Amino acid sequence: MIEQIPPNYLYGIALLAIALILITVYLLVSRKKSRISSSDSSDYIKALNALIEGNKDEAIRLFYNSVRQNTENIDAYIRLGDIFRQQGKVEKAIKVHRELLVRRNLSQHSRNQIRRSLVTDYVSSKAYDKALDTLKELFANDPKDFWAKRQQLYVHEAQQDWENAFKTLKTLSKLEGNKVVHKQLALYKVEVAQLHFKNSREKDGRIVLREAMKIDADCPPAYIYLGDSYVREERYSDASKVWVEFLSRIPGKSHLVIDRLQEVLYATGTYSEIERILDELSEKSPDNVDVSLTLSDIRARKGDLSGAIRLCEAILESNPDSQLARLKLIRLYSQNGKPEKALGMALELTDKSTTVEKKFLCSNCQYESSSPLWHCPQCGAWNSFDL
Repeated sequence: MIEQIPPNYLYGIALLAIALILITVYLLVSRKKSRISSSDSSDYIKALNALIEGNKDEAIRLFYNSVRQNTENIDAYIRLGDIFRQQGKVEKAIKVHRELLVRRNLSQHSRNQIRRSLVTDYVSSKAYDKALDTLKELFANDPKDFWAKRQQLYVHEAQQDWENAFKTLKTLSKLEGNKVVHKQLALYKVEVAQLHFKNSREKDGRIVLREAMKIDADCPPAYIYLGDSYVREERYSDASKVWVEFLSRIPGKSHLVIDRLQEVLYATGTYSEIERILDELSEKSPDNVDVSLTLSDIRARKGDLSGAIRLCEAILESNPDSQLARLKLIRLYSQNGKPEKALGMALELTDKSTTVEKKFLCSNCQYESSSPLWHCPQCGAWNSFDL
């Protein structure tokens, strides 16, 4: 007689068989995933190495391999978009990064990384409003995001939105604990004033320039443009007061306003005042070449050739490379009956221009300007010109 197997025993065997099947399937799938993950990781690492070596085409190929094997490799997608942007394919970069943001179940960190790349894409394509909208999303997660604040500042400058640039830099300086931003803040005010002047709002522009001078009492363009505004309204006396104050406060930059001051004093019939002003300034700053050269011209006009010569000779003692002083001396020597000296000095300057044009060079990007600038139009640096 065959012994009957209990039903509970058969049930247990069935469960055991199902479990064995599930384990086998799991192991097979895990091995496949492991092979894919291993391959993905290998291509991803190779792509990073290719980037380091500067081989962007190879990096693109490897990143593509990586994301085909593992569509969850978010960083590979981000880097692909970044490379497209660097190659000038900005629209393609934007498409990659925007499609990533649509994904669900992204970590907040990944979303922020994507947004940062997207901001850089928009800035590269000069889509500044979209960049600002994306920056707002970053600020919603972290109001103290320094990187985002820096980008926001750059965008406001690019848009010539000086009011918002002023506010952003002020906030940024507090976050970073940077107290040495007053000069740049003052220059933003100068830019705001310039916009007022372009729209014939002279009084509004002057009010803003006064604000700039409160922020930075030694802000050259604030004094220069304030005086210019008064000249446009034929308020020459007010203009001369501003520029005399400039000479007193910032004697090292006197060459920026001396010609302007002479013109307004001519206009008001008080040109004799310039000699007194410059004499006082020369006593305070005896090494100021621009002041001495202007005084030399004034002495020569008055017929005091000996006094004019002494001033130029003193300049060459302390500044032997001053070509302008040498040129003036050649003329003065010839006028004062010293042709031998004039000829000897002239021979030293053979083949050189008889006029010396002042050039202003940006220390950051070497942009050259024939007029003084405080904001480089090429690289965007502030206070980078040797004035």
